[in-house]
Amino acid sequence: MKKLLLAFSGACALGTVLAAQSPRLVKKWETAALLKTPESVRFDAGGRVLYVSNIDGKDPWAKDGAGSIAKVSLDGKIIAAEWVQGLHAPKGMGLHGGRLYVADLDQMVVIDVAKGVIAETIAVPGSQRLNDVTVDRAGVVYVSDMKGGRIYTLTNGKPAVWLEGFKSPNGVLAHGSDFYVLDSGTLLKFGKDKKRTTVVE
Repeated sequence: MKKLLLAFSGACALGTVLAAQSPRLVKKWETAALLKTPESVRFDAGGRVLYVSNIDGKDPWAKDGAGSIAKVSLDGKIIAAEWVQGLHAPKGMGLHGGRLYVADLDQMVVIDVAKGVIAETIAVPGSQRLNDVTVDRAGVVYVSDMKGGRIYTLTNGKPAVWLEGFKSPNGVLAHGSDFYVLDSGTLLKFGKDKKRTTVVE
C-alpha cells in the first residue's frame, strides 16, 4: 500500500511539473476591428511590420477585386488597413528581396514593399485555388493549390509545377533542405530528392 501511495504521489508530482511546463497562449495585444476578413499574416523582420491579407467580400474565393493587404505594427496598431488594394481573395504571403509574394486565386501578386504598389501579377496556368506561400534560401517561391492538389514554384518570375498528387494541400514551409506540406490533416516532409515522409497523420 505504501508503494502504491508513493507511486501515486510521484505521478501527481510529475503531472504538476508537466502542467507547469505546458505552453499557454497569452494575449499580448489585439488590433482594432478594422481589418477586412484577415486570412494570413507575414512578419517582416527587416521592416519590423506585419502584413495581413484581407479577403473582404462574402465569398473567400471570389474574383471580385475587393481584396487588399494591410500593414500592422508589432504592437497591434493598424498602420494601413488597406495598404495595397486591387487583389481578389489574397491568402498566404512570402517575402524575399524587398518583394511580397501573395497567393491570389490563380495568380501571384508581387508587391514592391518600399513603394507599396503592385509591381507585377504573374498568372499560374492550371492553378485553381492558390493558398499558402513560402520562400526558400535561394529565393524560390512555393505556393500550394488546395483545389488542384499541387505545389507550384515561381523561379525568376516563371511558374512551374513542383509536386502534385495531394488531396488538399494547405500550409507549406521551406526549412533548410526540407520542405513541409500540410495536406488534408496530414503533415508531410520532402527532402531534396522529393522523397515523401509522413510526419503526423
